[in-house]
Amino acid sequence: DKNSRRKILELELAKKNIDTSLDLDLLSGITAGSSGSDINVLINEAALLGARKGLTSIDMKLIQSAFEKMQIGIPVAVDSRSDETKRLIAVHESGHAIVGQYLHTHPNVTKITIAATTNGAGGYTVFGSPDDSPIPSRKTIVERLATMLGGRAAELFIYGEDDTTIGASMDLEQATSLARQSVGNYGLGGFLETQSMQTINFESDWKREQVDRTVRDLINEAFQLANQTISNNPDILDRLVEDLIQQTTIDSFAL
Repeated sequence: DKNSRRKILELELAKKNIDTSLDLDLLSGITAGSSGSDINVLINEAALLGARKGLTSIDMKLIQSAFEKMQIGIPVAVDSRSDETKRLIAVHESGHAIVGQYLHTHPNVTKITIAATTNGAGGYTVFGSPDDSPIPSRKTIVERLATMLGGRAAELFIYGEDDTTIGASMDLEQATSLARQSVGNYGLGGFLETQSMQTINFESDWKREQVDRTVRDLINEAFQLANQTISNNPDILDRLVEDLIQQTTIDSFAL
């Protein structure tokens, strides 16, 4: 959980020369899902980045750069994308940020960017950690799914169904995976007893159909919530898109 990650960060950073700008609460948030070894690699990568730049201490910017390099890739040297492509990506990333903030799915948005990376990402949004509760509520699951689908909702709002992108399709795949895990692990949907996905007998056509139907219902509910959130905040969407086009990267965002 977040407290455990903070303690690991304190141990790792005790071995380094650190800057006063370091925010351990923020770091323990953005490293959600990281193991102790992951955090060790992160701190060492930040130290290496600092050494290459001739810096003598690790600051917040170095750690965020190291985290993004490990998770997302490094920015491309030359961005040859068209202005329209950059605008579309700005719409997509703005959708994630707005839905996540409006629904309070994440405590903060630490970075939104339309900078392309070497691993093929056209842009990305970095959130603080979600609630560390080991058993999230159904409402929380639906809101997390809505945040995942926020980019698709924003693209649909601005461009229509025919011009939504493959990035939106990838978000849908990730959301479907989370919904399916939630049905199996938490019994969401009202027809299943709580059980592990591994114990569900998918050889049963009836059981498989029920799981698939429940997953679709969760995804549809979440997508409706994302669409409603975007539709209710068109001015914020327009402003954030324009800010991203002008600045490429926004280091924090709040409604």
